[in-house]
Amino acid sequence: MRNGFNTAGFSEVVHEIVNEPAEAYFDYCVHGRRSPHNGLSARLGPALFGTVKSSRDAVISLRDGRDHAEWCDRTVPTVVDMALTGIGSCMLTTLIGGGSTRGAIFDTARMAVDYVVPQAGADEEPAVECTFKISGASSDEVFDELVRQVQSFSPNFVSIREPIPIVMRVPSGTEWADFTYSGDSKGHLPGVSSGCDLRWVSGPQSESRPRPATDAPALRVDAPKQLTGVDWGPNPQEYLLMGLAAELAGRLFELARGTELAGLPWEVTATAREDVRGFFHSDEGVAVHLQDVVCTVVPPRDGFDGLAELIERAARESVVCALFTGSHAIEVRWEPEDLDDDELYTVYPSFRPAIGE
Repeated sequence: MRNGFNTAGFSEVVHEIVNEPAEAYFDYCVHGRRSPHNGLSARLGPALFGTVKSSRDAVISLRDGRDHAEWCDRTVPTVVDMALTGIGSCMLTTLIGGGSTRGAIFDTARMAVDYVVPQAGADEEPAVECTFKISGASSDEVFDELVRQVQSFSPNFVSIREPIPIVMRVPSGTEWADFTYSGDSKGHLPGVSSGCDLRWVSGPQSESRPRPATDAPALRVDAPKQLTGVDWGPNPQEYLLMGLAAELAGRLFELARGTELAGLPWEVTATAREDVRGFFHSDEGVAVHLQDVVCTVVPPRDGFDGLAELIERAARESVVCALFTGSHAIEVRWEPEDLDDDELYTVYPSFRPAIGE
C-alpha cells in the first residue's frame, strides 16, 4: 500500500488483463431524466467491469444551469459540475495512482478545474483549465513528470482533448435508428463559466465541491472494487457520462415545450466503454479515451415527427456534448502547496472510506 493505493492489487489487475483481454473492458451505463415534478436527475445503471457485473445505487439531483427559478437551488450541482467532477477526479486518480507505482509520496493533492467561457462578442472558444496543488516528500521534478503523464493517461482528460463522436439512438417505429453526432456544439452561455474544487482523500477516493456553493455536500468519487476502490461513489467516467445524459434529457424537455410532448418526462441513457489497457499503458495500441459513446433517447411517447431533429438540436445546445465532440484548449499546471502540521491534519484528514460507508 502507498498513498492508500493497493499497488499490488493494480499489478494483479494488469497481469490479469494481459492474460485475458476481456477483463480490460469496462462498460458503463448511466441514466439522465427530466421530470416535470422532480426536476433533473442522474442515476447509475449497472456496469460491467471485465466479466463481473456491478450494480450500485446512486441518484443525484441536478440543475442544468438554465432552469427556471423553482429548480435553481444553488446547493445542487449542475450538469457541467458533474462533467468537471469526472474530468478532475480522473486526473487526480491518474496522478496519485501513477505516482504510487513510481514510489512518490503525497501528503495532500487538490485541484481546481474550470470551464471558462468568453464574454459575449469575444472571438474565443471555451477552454478548460486545471490547476493541481500538491505537497509531498517527492521532488518537484517527479511531480512535474507525473503531471505530464496525467495528460497522456487520464481517460477523461484525453476524451475531451480528442474529439469523440456520439452515437444517438432514436426510436423509429418498432426499431431503433442511429445517427452519429460529431458537430461542434454551441451550448455555452456567453460569460457563464463553471468550476469545481477537488481534493484527494485516499487511494482512488476524492471529493468534488462545485462552486460557488462550496458549503454544499461534496460529490464523492471512487474506483470500483475491481480497481481497488470500495464503491464509495461513482467513478470519474460515470460522473462525466451522467452529466452528458442529464443535460440531453434537460435540453429535450425544454425544447419540447412548444410541441405535443410539452411537460412530459424525458430519459436519456448514456453508455460507453473504457479499455483499461490504455490507462495502464499495458498495450500501446489501445486508445486511452472513452470509446463507443452512445446516447439512447427514451421520448415520452412514440410517433412524434421530427424527433431526430429535436435530438440533434439538443446536442448542439449541450455543453457536455461539446466537451466530447469539439476541440477544447486545455491548460494544465501545478504548484506546490505548503501546509504546516496543523493545517495538514485538520483541513486534510487522512482516512480511507470503508465498504458501504
